[in-house]
Amino acid sequence: MKNRNSMNWLDKFQQNKYWKDYRFKKLKLGYPKFDFPVELIDTVGTKEFLKVEIERIPLFIGTQFGIYPNPKETYKNIQQPILVAKLDKSLISGCVSGLSICSYKDDKFQEIEYFKN
Repeated sequence: MKNRNSMNWLDKFQQNKYWKDYRFKKLKLGYPKFDFPVELIDTVGTKEFLKVEIERIPLFIGTQFGIYPNPKETYKNIQQPILVAKLDKSLISGCVSGLSICSYKDDKFQEIEYFKN
């Protein structure tokens, strides 16, 4: 955890009765630089990233240039909705607007809950 100002969303997330016990997983490659609490995230391979797990969800980074890793490519053979998290960040300023918990299907993120930074 480097820049505390980029993780103000974390307090709200950890105080949320439903989501507070959730963890995240990310792929080894395919992300822009971002700050995230190391105790809440695991780096995994593709097979484990795609595995649906209780209380551990895939993390994506949403930027003005696209979403990383590319969700359409990542979930190209999966038809059912997938629970994911999306950290919204400007790659130019480095500002993080917050973390969204979403349902992803058919190249669309349907926001379930938003934790503003």
